[in-house]
Amino acid sequence: MPVKYHSFLRILHWVMALLIITMLFLGWYMANMVEKNNPLRGSLYDLHKSIGVTLLILVIIRIAIRLATFIPPLPATIHPLIRAASQVSHYTLYIFMVIMPLSGYGMSNSFGRGVALFGIPLPKILPDDKEIGGLLRQVHGVAGYVLMGLVALHVAAALWHRFFDKKENDVLPRMV
Repeated sequence: MPVKYHSFLRILHWVMALLIITMLFLGWYMANMVEKNNPLRGSLYDLHKSIGVTLLILVIIRIAIRLATFIPPLPATIHPLIRAASQVSHYTLYIFMVIMPLSGYGMSNSFGRGVALFGIPLPKILPDDKEIGGLLRQVHGVAGYVLMGLVALHVAAALWHRFFDKKENDVLPRMV
């Protein structure tokens, strides 16, 4: 039987995966498909911000738990270069899971808009400054595409190890 991640980390992984994928599609939809005068637009942005703040809280919890609990090692049969690439891609995923909500929160504040967590107003973290807001909009947009690519790479790697690599290199059972 393969060694698994702690059950709470596994649940957190799948909840966050679902929320991140939802957020990436929702963000793309809001930015590209919803007209500015559509009454649904404000509600979508509020939902996007609330889920973003939730994800920021969850990623902080996830990092803390990950640092405090046992992390199962990769199978010994995985090539050292793949092992290193896995470590770099996981750290990069965590970095972008923090950059995305922070840049969105800061962007909203810089453009003079508040952020609420499902209706509960949150403190302002940046002053009104359209120049900073514009920079954070760019960071948020680019980071969204980078995160999309990282998620796709993460899924592809797990599926590759599951279906195309040696049976002993299957890493998916550790997270299910």
